[in-house]
Amino acid sequence: LIMKLTATTAEEIGQPILDSMLKAHAESDYKMLTELFSEDLKLVLTEDIFNEAIQNELSTYGKVSSTTYLGHLKRKGELQLLWKVSYAKDKEDILWELYLGQVEGKVKVLGLWFG
Repeated sequence: LIMKLTATTAEEIGQPILDSMLKAHAESDYKMLTELFSEDLKLVLTEDIFNEAIQNELSTYGKVSSTTYLGHLKRKGELQLLWKVSYAKDKEDILWELYLGQVEGKVKVLGLWFG
């Protein structure tokens, strides 16, 4: 993605990235998940850690039923975007966080967290 990441473009840029992350988790597709990752994040979130998260947590939730953008927080050199994600099998909503930043002129995922 080459669009400039700003507070006003955060949701527009972030939603397709989140959708891709959710699809990658649903399909257990590490390659898809890491396409927009920074090199540092690829070193931290290994395929083994990804598979463990799928097996131990996400597989129990079922399919995504809805996502709601909650907003963003400005961080030093990045934006922290927040979504409420609801799943078919689970009664609880899950908070998903994406940390996005510009790396060599392109938007990259610098961090990812859910829980």
